[in-house]
Amino acid sequence: MNGLTHALAAGIVLGLTPASPLAAPAANPPPLTFATHFVADSPAGAGGYDGILKVQIGSDGIVSGIYRPNGVGPFVQVSGGLDGDRIWLDFGSGGRERITGRYRDGAIVGGTYRHGRLWDFSAKPLPPHD
Repeated sequence: MNGLTHALAAGIVLGLTPASPLAAPAANPPPLTFATHFVADSPAGAGGYDGILKVQIGSDGIVSGIYRPNGVGPFVQVSGGLDGDRIWLDFGSGGRERITGRYRDGAIVGGTYRHGRLWDFSAKPLPPHD
């Protein structure tokens, strides 16, 4: 083997060497659980409805989790992102419902437009439990 071939072979072997234990990926962040409330931004929408939102917010700003309206019924997939204090959440497959708002002091305040009306959305953190 000439010197160049030997160097290339050594580089390939080094590239296939497993990473050291110090380079292990960071653990997933703990899930956050919120009590949510939707209400139409008009007198006709008095009452609104509640739900439970459980998400993880990665260090890269990616948001993923589940939502359960009124604490009953099927779970809905949630995905989204966080950039500074701006947050967006897409509910349902294909983002059928998008909430945009702010994530401050552990709470989310925002809104969406649906059924011809604006809807206010709030999510207040619930304490973690096992």
